[in-house]
Amino acid sequence: MKTKTNVFLDFDNTQFDGHLHNTMMKYFYKSDDIFHKLQNVEPELTKEQLMKELKGEVPLTATSKYAVQLALMSAKNDAEEANKKLKAEGKTEKPVHTFDFFDGKRLHELVKERKDQGVDFAILTASMFPGAINAINQIKGLIHLNDIPMIVVPIASNGTAKENKLKMAKDKYKEIQKYERAQRTSNEGLIDVQNIFVDDSKENIEVFTKSKNPNNTGILATEGLGKELLKQLNNEIDNVLKQQAEKSKQHSKESASSIEEGIYANASEFRKESVSKEEDIYANASELRSGKNDLSQFTKTQNKPEVPPRLSPTASPKLHPRAAKVEASTTPTLPLKSSKLR
Repeated sequence: MKTKTNVFLDFDNTQFDGHLHNTMMKYFYKSDDIFHKLQNVEPELTKEQLMKELKGEVPLTATSKYAVQLALMSAKNDAEEANKKLKAEGKTEKPVHTFDFFDGKRLHELVKERKDQGVDFAILTASMFPGAINAINQIKGLIHLNDIPMIVVPIASNGTAKENKLKMAKDKYKEIQKYERAQRTSNEGLIDVQNIFVDDSKENIEVFTKSKNPNNTGILATEGLGKELLKQLNNEIDNVLKQQAEKSKQHSKESASSIEEGIYANASEFRKESVSKEEDIYANASELRSGKNDLSQFTKTQNKPEVPPRLSPTASPKLHPRAAKVEASTTPTLPLKSSKLR
């Protein structure tokens, strides 16, 4: 029987140590410095074309990949410079992100191995730059990560910070539900779907796990998908696959038992029908025999020759008077005796 295991991975600060979306916004929307540098490489590249590539609307070119690298390098250098100033001023320094994967190689190997076992992966991100994510995967040679479908959830911005976070969490969960429904619709005979969601946001994981769906497992990655958390994820996938194997085995037994019961039930019904038909046959035969006996009696009486009714003595018919006996008036003459010869 068919089962499905889905792993949904956030990108920013979960797979990737940094906020790629914010970086793209800062260096391509709020500033044109990097775009101007690109003009030395590809003078005919327009900003509109670059944005289309970074948003995933058109295929990536070598220039757009280079643009992503320049933006990440600039973000890291600027963060380091800012910390130097803070340190000089005696202030607390801010964490400096690597703007790289926490452990891209191990994640790449895990995805390859588990996809071969039938596990589905999807990137669930609020970033409006899926093309930039694909650019990083290609630059790093993480081809299996680049094959993962990407689900973009628009960033909520109409409420307070708390309200926006909650709405984002609910929207992400809705996408997971939609993904599962699509699987159940397209996979006939699917008996079980298990979802694992990895995200650095506490709100996102809480909404996901509070759904009280026993098929949902949330993993909070506040420190990102490093070595230890990847090990935890791998173990969780193992547990889910084992559970599904047991469910599939049990379902097969129940199905076989149900089929067997159906066969016995049909056989019983068939026997009942056969007995009923047999009883009908005997009943009809009995009626037929009974009918024959009645017919026999009928023929005995109906086909018997009619016998004149017997009459009483007083009713006997008078016979004509017999003629009176006539006596001879003369004696018959006897022949003469011949004389005896001597």
